[in-house]
Amino acid sequence: MNKLENKLSTAKWIHLISLGNKMMFDLAISLKKMGYEVSGSYKGIGLHDFIRLEKAGIEIKQDAKDLKAIGKDILAVVPATEFDSNNPELLICKEEGVLITSLPEFIFECAKNKVRVVVSGSKNRSFMLSLVLHMLNMQRIEFDYFIQTPVNGFEQLVKLSANSRIAIIEGNEFFTSIADKQPILHFLRPHIALITDINWSPSPLYEDSNKYIDIFRKFVEQIERNGKLIYCENAENVQELAALVREDITAIPYDLPTVRETAAELLMETRFGDIPIAIPCDFPKYEFLQQINGARLLCRQLGVQDRDFYSFLSDYTLKKDNSC
Repeated sequence: MNKLENKLSTAKWIHLISLGNKMMFDLAISLKKMGYEVSGSYKGIGLHDFIRLEKAGIEIKQDAKDLKAIGKDILAVVPATEFDSNNPELLICKEEGVLITSLPEFIFECAKNKVRVVVSGSKNRSFMLSLVLHMLNMQRIEFDYFIQTPVNGFEQLVKLSANSRIAIIEGNEFFTSIADKQPILHFLRPHIALITDINWSPSPLYEDSNKYIDIFRKFVEQIERNGKLIYCENAENVQELAALVREDITAIPYDLPTVRETAAELLMETRFGDIPIAIPCDFPKYEFLQQINGARLLCRQLGVQDRDFYSFLSDYTLKKDNSC
């Protein structure tokens, strides 16, 4: 049992920096429902959210010095990714010898005993996550999730439970914090990984394309034994990584489904019949169709049969407000 695992198994109190971050806010609410005592720092919290936190029984610490009153023996501290090492709360925790863990490391420990499904890629993650979460919900499959950007149909960015066997996690290539230059992807160790694409563009984080691709290479190397890699086979960089997976990893490619257009609608041809779908106006047609196929293969790994997927898919796409 590592230090973090041991601490989380005995800790009654977890402090989050900062609750003004939407993901940290939702994590606090979920942890409280799980039975933890939770506190968080005040910065960035609006009045409405402040009242919600108080009603949930979450303590708001307005001064970093308030952390000393909690007691280092029962405290784990999780900072949001935007905080650097000079944050006053982090400095006090270091002085007191309190356990500090990065957000992705904490997410991993929360999902340690579940099937970890990580959706990653340079783009289209939100759509993929939205579709997968929708399908699992429609099938009434219990799951936890940790996502960083809102998706259609899910108001919260975090859901934790004691009984679910699946954890859906959004994985990106950004760093755990300003001070810690380790990619979030490298902490998640999925049983099932999905990569939509790898599309490098110059940025202050990754000025070199090789370094950017290496982030995903290491991510693929960290897939758990006998795991799965689902990937878009038309994405060249992803295809190269898939060709190098370990022998115990099953690589599952996805491509465009077969479709045909009539004067009135777009139909996806399946062995269960033609399925009418609508493509959002702001989404390139072929990317949209590719990601649907990727979501189907991922959902199949989680217990959603293809027949049910296609049935739910028509309902999901035709109800979109921005479909053309």
